[in-house]
Amino acid sequence: MIANIGADVLPALRSHDPVAARSAFHAYRVIANGLGGGNEIVGGLWLFFVGLAMMEARQFPCLIAWTAMIIGGAGILTTSPPLAELTSLFGIGLILWYAWAGVALLQLGKAVVKD
Repeated sequence: MIANIGADVLPALRSHDPVAARSAFHAYRVIANGLGGGNEIVGGLWLFFVGLAMMEARQFPCLIAWTAMIIGGAGILTTSPPLAELTSLFGIGLILWYAWAGVALLQLGKAVVKD
């Protein structure tokens, strides 16, 4: 998805100034890859450490914390070219984990309100 945002200006620029279009394309690719098109190390590290914090806090089920660390580890492993296909596992896993963690946070909030 990120690869399509802003790309619509490049063909018009190319018809007026091919050299500028080439420079803009290279800048565009650097930004797109930096935002997640290249690998998922930042999100993987973040999720891994969130899982560790959840384990330390002992307020969430261990399975949620372990799942966060496993999915985060998959994101970290995408930095290795042979394991780049783990990007899909990381992305889909992260979406499912967010939903699961959201439900757990709602349940935790209800328990705190009752006390």
